[in-house]
Amino acid sequence: MKKSIWGCVITGLSLLLLSSMNTAIAEGRMYVPKEDPPVKMQLCRLYKIDRDETSTSCRYRPQNRDDDVVVTTEDPRIDCQRDFLCKILK
Repeated sequence: MKKSIWGCVITGLSLLLLSSMNTAIAEGRMYVPKEDPPVKMQLCRLYKIDRDETSTSCRYRPQNRDDDVVVTTEDPRIDCQRDFLCKILK
């Protein structure tokens, strides 16, 4: 009888010790994110300014002659930037 009680006590203590361990026994895998493709940029140059009483629209033409880029502000007194780097959209 004493042997079975001591066996239960030892088993209980060993389970208690194993459950309270902070480190994992098995080795885990680290998450490695996939690299995003680099963003390709091109030069967009100012080619037209549209002003009215309430706003200014600056129209830019990209180097590869796709669609124009339009930047609109609500201030009619603003000066447009001559050129800037814009993303190449596909």
